[in-house]
Amino acid sequence: MKSYHNIFSTLVFFLLVFFAGCDTEEDFLELKNPNRVTADVDSPSGIRQLEVGMYRRVADAYNYFWQLYMSHLPGEYEMRETTGEGPMHQQVWNLNMNPGNVFNAWLYSDYYSALTISSRIIEYMEKESGTVRELPEREFDLIMGGAYFMRAFCHFYLLHSWGRPFDDDDVYGIVMHTSIIDQREDFEKARARPSEVYAQIEQDLIDAESLLLKSSELREEELGRPTRGAATAFLGKMYVFQGRYQEAADKFQQFIDENPDKHLLPYYGDNFHGKYENGPESVFEIQFADLTTTNRWQGGGTGNHYQIYVGGHGMGRDNFAVPVPIMQREDDEDAVPGDIRNFDVRDIRFSETVYSAGPIRTYVFRGDTIQIRDTLFFVDPPQRVRRSVKNVYTPKKYISNRRTASNVGGLATDVSYENQVVMRVAEVYMLYAEALAQLNRVPEASDWLNKVIRRARGYYLDEPTPFDFTGNSKEEFMELLMEEKRKEFIGEQIRWYDVIRWGIAESEIARVPYRVAWIDRATCFPIPTREIANNAKMVQNPGY
Repeated sequence: MKSYHNIFSTLVFFLLVFFAGCDTEEDFLELKNPNRVTADVDSPSGIRQLEVGMYRRVADAYNYFWQLYMSHLPGEYEMRETTGEGPMHQQVWNLNMNPGNVFNAWLYSDYYSALTISSRIIEYMEKESGTVRELPEREFDLIMGGAYFMRAFCHFYLLHSWGRPFDDDDVYGIVMHTSIIDQREDFEKARARPSEVYAQIEQDLIDAESLLLKSSELREEELGRPTRGAATAFLGKMYVFQGRYQEAADKFQQFIDENPDKHLLPYYGDNFHGKYENGPESVFEIQFADLTTTNRWQGGGTGNHYQIYVGGHGMGRDNFAVPVPIMQREDDEDAVPGDIRNFDVRDIRFSETVYSAGPIRTYVFRGDTIQIRDTLFFVDPPQRVRRSVKNVYTPKKYISNRRTASNVGGLATDVSYENQVVMRVAEVYMLYAEALAQLNRVPEASDWLNKVIRRARGYYLDEPTPFDFTGNSKEEFMELLMEEKRKEFIGEQIRWYDVIRWGIAESEIARVPYRVAWIDRATCFPIPTREIANNAKMVQNPGY
């Protein structure tokens, strides 16, 4: 009888709960919206937390995958691993990425996550919601300006990676998000036209310029934040991509005039190994830091797995390599004499881009004799080989040969701390030179390109050299600029966007003989499968 009594009591209890639940305004079975944030987010502490999330999501994209996907496409870095994640990378190398590629989806998601967070910050701060105005004015402007900059940054890379902004028909842009997203229907948007995306990027960068500080005005603990100069330089870059050359030239001159502390480092290799992070040549870089650091915009206590994946034998997993044809030197036995695609023997960038071959090479730099001799990783054991065999170099940028891999499986302790530079002054000079050349001001353009050329050969920046461009032909100048820019930025996620907008992708792909032939759809990545499934208004890119 006792057991029946317990059963009856339990049944009565559940019936009471059920009917009580039905009488209340809120159904216990109704799910809460996971996209809503707590009420105290529009407060100083809440805004600071959103800012952390915004920068962190972009850092996630740059934690090795973004650099390598954008270096696979122009043939700069090749994935050697054939198992695990290797096939996903091989899809990019072979120009046949599947919409279901998980890394493509991750990168797409990282940029959109940062984008939507930036829009939330902007909306709260524009409306002065809650208690956000209790932030100190300087911090208020830096956070809001940073959010404008990062929204433009994300829209820019989404457009040029998953859109087709250089098509004449102005059709395949991207979905733009410029307001808070709380409901599912907020996600379902059609793609904006590229011209509409550019207009939003332009306005956001103008707004960022008006709020941010120059790099010289930042306090030490603020280094790593976006600056007014970064917004100015990115505006100039966007104008070049749009063919608005006079506006681009004006912006780059403004950058140079307003930022006398920004200039080329004397030695090219110092850009990549942590010595001058957020320094004289840096315009904007993704912040990584050691695991004890808590500064939000200087890494947030997170390291970077880049070295462990990309580093050569003994320094990392040796997963990636630079194909030999990308690094053709004029003294190689099969080099075509006089071909500007070759690295000349004085070009320091060769030995700072890859671990290099052969005997000790000597450079005279600022009166000092410098000897460079690094380890070669063609094969194991290292040896010199003929170019007729498929062989590769090991990447050197952001890799330290003083550091060995100790935990190649777990990765937890194998983090490197070098920031990833997104834009540096060398790119500003070369974009400025391009804009001036397109305006038929080739002698002025030569002044800026020649600074980069001279630094690469160990000369003073204002010292005339035999390598200078001294002609007046725009066509010859652009041919040289395209090759010098390739040599300057191998592995820095710049080349692919250039070859697409210049219309030279087919010849660029053919530079590595064993690659597949050019496929037009490779102009952009596919929209991820899950995005197509979740957004009824989304249209896939052509060819996918």
